[in-house]
Amino acid sequence: MSLAPRPYQIEIDRCIEAGWEEASKQLVVAATGTGKTRVFCWLAERRAKQGIRTLILADQDELVWNPIEKLAELGVKAEAEKAEHNASLDALVVVGSVQTMMRERRLSRWPKDHFGLVIADEADKSLANSWQTVLRYFDGEANVCGFTATPNRSDKKNLGSYYERIAFESTLFDFIGNGKWAYDETNDPAVAEQWRKAGFDVEVVA
Repeated sequence: MSLAPRPYQIEIDRCIEAGWEEASKQLVVAATGTGKTRVFCWLAERRAKQGIRTLILADQDELVWNPIEKLAELGVKAEAEKAEHNASLDALVVVGSVQTMMRERRLSRWPKDHFGLVIADEADKSLANSWQTVLRYFDGEANVCGFTATPNRSDKKNLGSYYERIAFESTLFDFIGNGKWAYDETNDPAVAEQWRKAGFDVEVVA
C-alpha cells in the first residue's frame, strides 16, 4: 500500500503538532485500521531528522516489530528494547515493550531526558501501573502522545487523569459510509472482516 497519507492522517498529524503549544501529553482516538501506526511513525521520522529521539511503547511483544518495519520503509532505523534485545543509546528511535522497560535495571540505563517524544501505542492501557512507571519516568522532559481505538477503559478510569488534551477524536462511523473521513479499503484482512461483520463493504488492497 502507498505510504502517502490519507487526508485524515494529515489532519491527525497537524493537530498533534499544533497541540504541543497547549499540552505536553496528548491523546489520539481513531478506529482500528485507520493507520495510527503510520501517523506516529511519521512523527518519529520527523524528529529523527532533527536529531530528536523517540521512544515508542508497545503493550505486547509482537507490536514492537510493526513500527520498526514501517520506520524502515521510511528510511529510519529503529531498535527494539525487549527481552533479549537491547537498543543502543545512540538509536534515534527505540521501540520498547512496557513489560521490559518497566524493569528498574532496563529503565535506569536511559537518562530521564533521553527522549524528546514518547509514543504510547494502545494508550487505553497507559494508566496501568506498568505504563505509568515508564511514562512518568520520561514525561518530565519528553512530550507524550497516546494512540488508541478504545478510550473507554473497563475499570472506568479516565484517561484525562493523565493526558491533558485530545488532539484528534473520531469513531468508526467517521471513516465509513458518509462519514467525514470515509474510505473503503484496508490492507489488513482482519480489519476488513471486522468491518464486514458490522455491515460495511470494505476492500482489501495489497
